[in-house]
Amino acid sequence: MTPQRGLLACLVAAVSLVAAVLFWDEQREFEHAVKNLTEEQVTLATAVATDVETRLARLEDAGHLSDASHTESTIAQLLGGAIKLERRGARVLLVARPDESLLLRTDGRKVESKTLLAAMRAGVSGVVLDRAEAMSSERLRMWLDG
Repeated sequence: MTPQRGLLACLVAAVSLVAAVLFWDEQREFEHAVKNLTEEQVTLATAVATDVETRLARLEDAGHLSDASHTESTIAQLLGGAIKLERRGARVLLVARPDESLLLRTDGRKVESKTLLAAMRAGVSGVVLDRAEAMSSERLRMWLDG
């Protein structure tokens, strides 16, 4: 191997190493950003859920919810100002009911997400859906596409 080829090989190796380190650093930063976003969304969801539980208890105590079928028609009342947190194409609020296999949107329409239901039932506070999974539900896709 000539000295020029040896130098070229070292240069290619150095550039490759720098590229690999930059890629690794970008991946690490991305994972950190997703973790932070997840924590923020979990905090927001916890606050909304606490408020919904309080509103639901008040409605039940007042006798305004005699059975579960009325829950769909009172989603807006249960969520109150939290509905303003929804952002078309970015954030959708979903309500889970005990012993139901579908989630409810703020407009009362039903959405299926086995991943979200399984996470809730397992007590997982946050789950990241990839775009393909989020788009697999027709009603979520209509919302997220904007």
